[in-house]
Amino acid sequence: MNVTLGLITSPAIWLLYVVVVLTVGTTLCQLLFRVDVSTPAVAAGSIIGVMLSAFVFALDAVFLTGSWAGIIEHDMLALLWQSQNGDTLSYRAVGFALVGVGCLTGRVGRAIALLGAALILWSFAQRGHIADKDSLLLVILLLLHLSVACIWLGILLPLRQLTIHDSAMGADLGERFAQLAIWAVPALVAAGLVMSIQLLGSLSDLVGTEYGRMLLLKVIAVGVLLGLAALNKQLLVPMLRNGDTGARDRLVKSITAEAVVGLAILWATALLTTRYALPM
Repeated sequence: MNVTLGLITSPAIWLLYVVVVLTVGTTLCQLLFRVDVSTPAVAAGSIIGVMLSAFVFALDAVFLTGSWAGIIEHDMLALLWQSQNGDTLSYRAVGFALVGVGCLTGRVGRAIALLGAALILWSFAQRGHIADKDSLLLVILLLLHLSVACIWLGILLPLRQLTIHDSAMGADLGERFAQLAIWAVPALVAAGLVMSIQLLGSLSDLVGTEYGRMLLLKVIAVGVLLGLAALNKQLLVPMLRNGDTGARDRLVKSITAEAVVGLAILWATALLTTRYALPM
């Protein structure tokens, strides 16, 4: 039972993270960079986000009852609804709904979508390792970390599509993102390091525990992502701007590689929150 539940929970959480990046990241990137986004994709992502949030909530009932019947057990679901799990589901469901409505209502909807994105991000502070620490500083760092991560990963698809169809506009978007990344990416890394230190407690736990080793793999993946981003900023985007005919294809491949590494980082995050316990 526990093995089967684990095999389902981690992919479900990973898919939820991917949908969060799609919806929140797209919303923030649209506001920051005025990029055109696929409204149907965001609307669909919002619907899927509500469904996944409810499914993850129900999986907690399965875990607590030790039976798949828990997914429809009224008393257990009612108990979970009154806990942090219920708060998390409420924020996410309302947040995804607002993002979906906002993306369908034009310019006025941007404020609605932004509120929805904020609620989705806030939901991650309701439960989990950071919430258990009961630290306002860690919550602020978590929200900063999540916001920048969503912007970084959320810009990749619009940037890739724009580069394919209009090299000049793709280069312009790449340069505008690079200007933001100068301060945002160090903030992302710093927030992640502080949270990791607070969660682990000691450097020895980084290599001496399963949680620490998985976290180390995630850090390595982030390093790879930073390397690809630096390659784009320092080499490929300037080459594209200068009219290099081969730069477009290389930039598209590099952005695709960034997206793949980003998905791997989200998978590592899902494992850290579902399969590995913090060292005692």
